[in-house]
Amino acid sequence: LILSLAAMLTLLLDPREKVLWQALARPYVWLYLLWSLWIGIGVPSALDPADAWEFWSYNHLTNLVMFVFLLSTVRSQTSIRFAIGAHLAGVSVITFYYIKQGWPTDFTPIAGYDRNDLALMLNLAIPVGFFYALTEKHRRMRWAAWTLVGLVGLSTVLTQSRGGFLTIAAAVVFLSFRVRRIKLGQRFLPAVALVLATVFAPEDVKDRLSTILETEEDYNRTMASGRVQIWERGIVYMLDRPMTGVGMDGFFRAESRIAPLEVLQLPGWRGHAPHNVFVQAGAESGAVGLILFIASLIASVVAVNRTRARLVRRRAPEHWILLADLLTTILLAYAVGGFFLSWAYSPFVMFLFALVAGYQAS
Repeated sequence: LILSLAAMLTLLLDPREKVLWQALARPYVWLYLLWSLWIGIGVPSALDPADAWEFWSYNHLTNLVMFVFLLSTVRSQTSIRFAIGAHLAGVSVITFYYIKQGWPTDFTPIAGYDRNDLALMLNLAIPVGFFYALTEKHRRMRWAAWTLVGLVGLSTVLTQSRGGFLTIAAAVVFLSFRVRRIKLGQRFLPAVALVLATVFAPEDVKDRLSTILETEEDYNRTMASGRVQIWERGIVYMLDRPMTGVGMDGFFRAESRIAPLEVLQLPGWRGHAPHNVFVQAGAESGAVGLILFIASLIASVVAVNRTRARLVRRRAPEHWILLADLLTTILLAYAVGGFFLSWAYSPFVMFLFALVAGYQAS
C-alpha cells in the first residue's frame, strides 16, 4: 500500500509524459494494457461479477499503477541496473530464509506460495544474478553474485518442483548456446552446476525429479485434479465463452459450477487453479484475451532481439548486449515455468515489460 501510494504521488508530481508516452507506444505494453482493459470489460459477464470486479479493481489495477510508475522511471542503464539489483536483493532474502528452514518442500518462507511458485520465482532471478556475476567490476561483488546464483539454483532443485527443474534446464540450455560474448567456461558453468546439483542431490529429490519422464502414470495425467485434465477443462471453458471467458479469478468458480457433471459428482470435489498461464488467460478472458496476452509476450521477445541486433551493429558494450540475452532468457523462463502455474496476472510480467521498455529507450 505504501509503495502504491508513493508511485501515485510520484506520477502526479513528476509525470514524465515524454518517457511514459514513448513506453506506452511499445507494442507489448499497449497489448498488455489492452488485455487488462478487456478483462475489465468482461467483468459484468463473469460467473461471479462481484468477485471478478474486486480482483480486477483492487489487485490488478494496483499492479497497473506500479506498471505505469516503472514505465516512467526505468529508462536508463543506471535505472535498469538498480531495478534488477533490487529484484535480486529481494530474491536473496527469500533464498536465505528458505535455506535457513532447511530447504523444506511442504512449505515456503512466503505465505501463499507453494514450492512450484517459489521455484519459478527463483528461476526468474537466476539470469539477473548471472548478469551481475559477469559485469560487476569489483571482484568480491562478482564472487558474491556467483555464490548467490549457485544458492538460488540449488534451492530451485531442492524444492523438488518438476516444473521448476524443466524451467531452469531450459534457461541454462538457452544461455549456454546463445551467450557467445563471454568465456567458454563461464558460458557453460550454469549447465555444469545444474548437472552436479542433480547428481549429488538427496535421494528424495532424485526420486521426485525422475518422475518427469513417467507421464503415463502420473496423477497430473490420470486424475481429474491433475494438471492435464484441468487444462482440458480450461480450454472447454474458453470455447464456451470465447469473448470474455469466465471472468478474472473465475476459474475456481467454473470448476465448481460448469465443470462436466462426472467431475462435479466426484466425492469431495472442489475447484482447482488452472496451473497454466495460457489456460488461465484463455479461460478467464476468452480467446480474444488469450490472443492479446500471447501477443504481448511475443512482441516483447521481438523487441528485445531487435534492440540487440541494433546494438551489435553499433558495436555497443558487450555487457549491454548480454542484458538482451538475459532478458530473453527471463521471458523464456516465464513461458516455460508459467506453463505449470497460475501466473497470468503476476506483477512480475509488468516488471519485465518495464525493463524491456527501459532497455529499448536507453
